[in-house]
This record gives sequence, structure tokens and C-alpha cells, in this order.
Amino acid sequence: MGNSANSVSKLDDEILMIIHNNPCISVSDLTSHLSKKYNLPDYLIAYKLWSLWKKGLINLSAFNTQSSAARYLFSIESLWFWISLAITYIAFASIYVNNLVINFIRYFVGAIFITFVLGYAVVEFVYPKGDEVSPLERFVLSLGLSIAIIPIVGVILSYMPFRYTVYSVSVALTIIASIMLILALVRKASVFMNIGRWCESNG
Repeated sequence: MGNSANSVSKLDDEILMIIHNNPCISVSDLTSHLSKKYNLPDYLIAYKLWSLWKKGLINLSAFNTQSSAARYLFSIESLWFWISLAITYIAFASIYVNNLVINFIRYFVGAIFITFVLGYAVVEFVYPKGDEVSPLERFVLSLGLSIAIIPIVGVILSYMPFRYTVYSVSVALTIIASIMLILALVRKASVFMNIGRWCESNG
């Protein structure tokens, strides 16, 4: 019992050291290696990996040595992009439809878009690797930037020659969010491909 508890306490340091020395190691290989070394069940090691990832101490990426932009675009790694883009355009489209169900969707999805997605797109562009800041810091930065972007856009639009309405604001915010999401996607895909090339050359 004592040896098992001691082994568990060493796992975090061991995992960090292995990943530092071999950043391209797969989760399955790492889990198998530590399971045999410490005689611990796979699920416990997987939980430790998950805990370290949640703390922002390691980065788990679903890539292989034949990485490409298209592969990244349709991998689970790009799920953040598709969800954010869907929220952006659902919020935009719901403005032009008026019924009870759509109104509920408008308020719910629109609130997520206004308070989070706008800033999240900027954060993903600035921090494309995923491990530069912790998940909590990423969340807080997204909220703060979203709140900051909206009044800035409002001030800029007030000086434009066209009429200042909820529709013009929604169009502007949708365009800004779309551009930032695409730019963030390009940066993150570049990181994804660079990791794949590095692993291939050092494999």
C-alpha cells in the first residue's frame, strides 16, 4: 500500500520529465510505460495526464507526423473553431427571425457570442499553442476582451456614414469574429504542422 501511494506521488514529476525529453510521445505509449514501471492501472495514469493538462502543465495534441492544414481543419483539434463559428452565425441569423423559440436561441447564443466568443477568437490568435496560459486564464481573458471589443466597435460605427442600428453592429461583430477565428485557425494549424514536422525529423 505504501509503495503504491509513493508511486502515485512520483507520477506527476515522472510524466513531466518524460514529456520534456520526448514531447512527441503518444498518450498510449506513455500510459503503457508508466503502468508497467509503477504497476499502476492505466486509468490512474490517464487521470494524472488529464489533471496535468487541466492545470496547463502539459499540452495534449492529436497530431501525427503527416500533419497538414487540411488534416488539422478536420481533426478534433479544430473543434474550437467550428463551435465558435457556429455560435457566431447562429447568433447573427437569429436576429432576422422572430418567433418564441428563435428568441430564446437568440438570447442564449447571443449572450455566449457577445460575452465570450469575440474575445476567445482574439485569445486563440494571440496564444495559438494552447499551453502559454492556463485554461482559466484563457477563459478570463476571453470574457475581458469580449467586453472591451464591443464598445470599441460601437464607437467606430458611430462615425461611419451608414445608419447605426442593431443590424449594422451585428454585421460588424460577425465580420470581426469571423476574421479573428480564421486568423487564429491559420496560426494554430501552423503550430500543428510544425510539431508534426519536428516529430518526423526527430522520430
